[in-house]
Amino acid sequence: MTYVLPEEAIVNPDDNNLVALKHKKKNRVIVNCSDRNHVFHMRANICMTWVPLEDVPCCLAKTSSCCGGRRKKGAILFANESDVRRWTNGGGR
Repeated sequence: MTYVLPEEAIVNPDDNNLVALKHKKKNRVIVNCSDRNHVFHMRANICMTWVPLEDVPCCLAKTSSCCGGRRKKGAILFANESDVRRWTNGGGR
């Protein structure tokens, strides 16, 4: 199965075509996909990590809940260019 990335997805060609994903929660999160753990680290108020292309659908399908509420999809999103720049540089513009 081939997964087609949307245009806004940021891909790092220098690092085996990893895709930037961010988590809505503002703390460290560990997501397990394909027997691999992806750790979303918090930097510059952005919780983000780089994920291999084959694990992107699995990560995007993960659910999250808050305060004992129902679990909802959409906790993990594609990071935009600004998110990647701020997360990589540790803040700033």
